[in-house]
Amino acid sequence: MKGAKAEPVPIGIDTSEGPPRLTRDPSAKDKPPDSAAPSSGNAPAGASAPNSNGPSSDEPPRLSKPASAPEPPADSGPGAKPSGSDSEAKPGDAKAGQSKADDKANVPTSDSGASEANRPRLRRGKPAEVVEDEDVPGYSKAGAKSTSTDLSKTPVATQGDVQLIPAISDARGPEIHSFVFQWLKGEEDDRRKQMTDLAKEQLRAYLAARAKADTSAKTVRPGTAKSTVKEPILENVRMVAYDLWLSNQPVMVLTAEGRKAPPAPGVAHSEVESEMQYSVVIVAYPDIYGNLHKLHVGITDKFHLDMTPRLELIDALDADGDNRGELLFRETSDQGTGWVIYRATADKLWKMFDSLRPE
Repeated sequence: MKGAKAEPVPIGIDTSEGPPRLTRDPSAKDKPPDSAAPSSGNAPAGASAPNSNGPSSDEPPRLSKPASAPEPPADSGPGAKPSGSDSEAKPGDAKAGQSKADDKANVPTSDSGASEANRPRLRRGKPAEVVEDEDVPGYSKAGAKSTSTDLSKTPVATQGDVQLIPAISDARGPEIHSFVFQWLKGEEDDRRKQMTDLAKEQLRAYLAARAKADTSAKTVRPGTAKSTVKEPILENVRMVAYDLWLSNQPVMVLTAEGRKAPPAPGVAHSEVESEMQYSVVIVAYPDIYGNLHKLHVGITDKFHLDMTPRLELIDALDADGDNRGELLFRETSDQGTGWVIYRATADKLWKMFDSLRPE
């Protein structure tokens, strides 16, 4: 059996050495271009050569103006009629001129497709009508006067109306889940009482240390020193529990505002110290015996923000994407207001980020 033999050159491929040539007639690729046919003696003087750029020609099409009509000869006499008079005009010429005028009248004005798909409309000169701009929320119209608002008359939201919600932009972060701890029935009240007692104990120790460090405490009467031993008062107490380690182990955060207990009647005291408010932040978790293990104690006042900033709990979040929660606080110190993130370990809160004191 004889095998099939491959063709040396594919069918339809020109094997000539010359450059490629576009042609309408494949058989005329090797023919020279047609030259103008010479005029014979019998042809009229005004006749032109046949058009060589017809449909079968390989030459590109050419645009040419139509032959202009010859000028009429001069009047030979008073009774001579011009060659272009209405009497000699052909009826076909009048019909052709009338059809051209009708075609021009029927041509619609181009609107550049403006009537479809909301496309822009192109015009020459001044527009006949003013196009109104669409009302876009948040943007003003072109040429409209800006209305200035008086910020002093704008109502300012109170601190209780403002709620801060953290957000982390990470396209490939871990799965979103809540770190809020789910309490058993009756368990939250017991833990709240433990945290409140711990906060009062820590505030009492703080007040005693401040009274001891105050040089003016040596000159006050003995009855005044006993007022620091009284149990302080906590206000605006808030406790939140988080399962930061995803181990069903609650990490509790208590924030409150504390102040001294009012002194007994007749006891000399300072009005400034009696009206002083203290910021209290306690972070702790219960151990296997049910006792609280302190992770962080932050107590300060407006005169000691350089030593201990005031912390305001925002929420728990996964700041580094390890499926463990961290605590986000807003801190206020003598340098201003910033943000701080703490990671809860077994012994203390480890600072991860501090916008006021970057390391």
